[in-house]
Amino acid sequence: MAVLTPCSGFSAPATTWFLSEAVYGGVFRLSTQLLVHFGLEFSFVDTSTPDAVRTALRRTTKCFTIETPTNPTLRVTDISTMAKLANERTPCCRGHTFLSPYLQRPIELGAHIVVHSRPSISMGIAIPRVAPSF
Repeated sequence: MAVLTPCSGFSAPATTWFLSEAVYGGVFRLSTQLLVHFGLEFSFVDTSTPDAVRTALRRTTKCFTIETPTNPTLRVTDISTMAKLANERTPCCRGHTFLSPYLQRPIELGAHIVVHSRPSISMGIAIPRVAPSF
């Protein structure tokens, strides 16, 4: 859920975000029950399939937010492929629960904003990182 907060600054009312369709339930509720009241629209897309993302792109898309591997289904998205698609028009934000910065380095794979969310034993603290080129 922490990835939505730093990324929300990129959006104005009537803009669309892509979220991984297998995203954590709290992210789904936050986006569909709270953030929609700020005029944001959310599309839930199978980000593990680049063709599904290309098909779902709209002129109003302002942010890709991917979670990989997803919680709880462990669906994997190719970060570098999503970052290349995002480079055409929008930032690519990436958040996750399972892999630490030691095991997965999304900025090196092209993601623009990364949030590493620690498990609940760390009280859900997230560490936002911004790519130097963004």
